[in-house]
Amino acid sequence: MTDKMKTRLTNIYMYLGMISTILLATGLDITSISTWEQFFVAILAVLATPSRLLCLVLAILSAIIDPTTKGITDKYHIAETAEKPVGIEENNK
Repeated sequence: MTDKMKTRLTNIYMYLGMISTILLATGLDITSISTWEQFFVAILAVLATPSRLLCLVLAILSAIIDPTTKGITDKYHIAETAEKPVGIEENNK
């Protein structure tokens, strides 16, 4: 596990964003879930429906994947592998 992934997994805002995205993507209405039984019934409904399950997986991936890297890994940054624009010189003063 990379340092960037550890940082994301310890950030509370990543989890808040993931929870809200999951609720929206799966179509769950948080106001209708007032007991633990209703909560587990709602979870089972998501797992039983392929389209809701797909939305759940995509929502989790969208919260975890780093958009500044190529693919789903944290190994290579796009900025590090990109070529410098022609005519740009570095100022090392």
